[in-house]
Parts: sequence; C-alpha cells; structure tokens
Amino acid sequence: MGDGGPVLAPRQPRAGRSSLLVTTALTSTLAVLVAVGAGPVKAQQAVNIVDSPVAVVVNNPNNCVFNGDCIFISTINDASTIDLSNTGILDADPGDRGIVTTTSGDNAGITIVNSGDIFADNGIGNAGFPASDVDNGMDVRTTGSGSGVTIVNSGDVTAGYNGI
Repeated sequence: MGDGGPVLAPRQPRAGRSSLLVTTALTSTLAVLVAVGAGPVKAQQAVNIVDSPVAVVVNNPNNCVFNGDCIFISTINDASTIDLSNTGILDADPGDRGIVTTTSGDNAGITIVNSGDIFADNGIGNAGFPASDVDNGMDVRTTGSGSGVTIVNSGDVTAGYNGI
C-alpha cells in the first residue's frame, strides 16, 4: 500500500437469483406467521393448585378462556382450608368446569366469593360425559369431617349440567 499503487475498493457482491429467492421465501413465511398469530389467543388457566398440604388463599382477578378447568384448587391435609375470591370472567371449554375446589382433610372447609360470570356450557348437556364432569359452573367438594362449604355468588353462571 505504501508503494504508491492504486487502492482497490472492495467489490460489492451482487444479489444472485438464489439469494433473492431465499429472501422472498423468508419474508413470505414471516408474513404468514404474523397473520396467523394475529387471531384470538386462548388464555392460560387462571389458577391451578393441586394437592396443597397447607391452607390456600387465592384472590383471582384474571379472566380465563381455557380448554380445561379455569380454576382448580385442592388440599390434602387436616385444616388445609380453601378461601377463594374470584372477580374474573371464566369460560371453560365443553366438558370442563369454571371453578373446582376439593379438600380431603378434616376441618378443611371451603369458602368461595365469586362476582365473575362463569360459562361452562357446550349447549348439548351431558352428551357422553360422566355426570360429575359435565359443564359445571362450580364443583365444590369436601370429604373430611367438620369441613363446611360457604358460597357467595353474585356473578351469572351458565352451565350445561350443574350451575353450582
């Protein structure tokens, strides 16, 4: 370079046919993925607490559109109570439930205060589903002695089988 000879600028590569085709294919794929992804998205389950060994207190403000139970809470020990407050709108797919709570220990009561609307209705009742699993708005169960249930509901419940 110090010899006074010409300094050559690096040659700019030209876009060949194959690189243009690859770029076009990638752009088209991204455009399709963006368009498909722009549709409605199903939300995740609002609450899922399975076999808690201790008492559970939940305040749920989240809406739920879910292929399964929107809120599921279960406890397994004595005095493992459930205290649930829900203000979210719950829309469970056919064959599923809005709120499911179960306790199996003694003195493990359940208290539910719900002001959110619950939709658990596929429009065909119990067609082919077991009676205990069909489109229930709320499914609330205790099996231990001294385990009471209190439900205060001000939301609308639409269910194909049992409201509460």
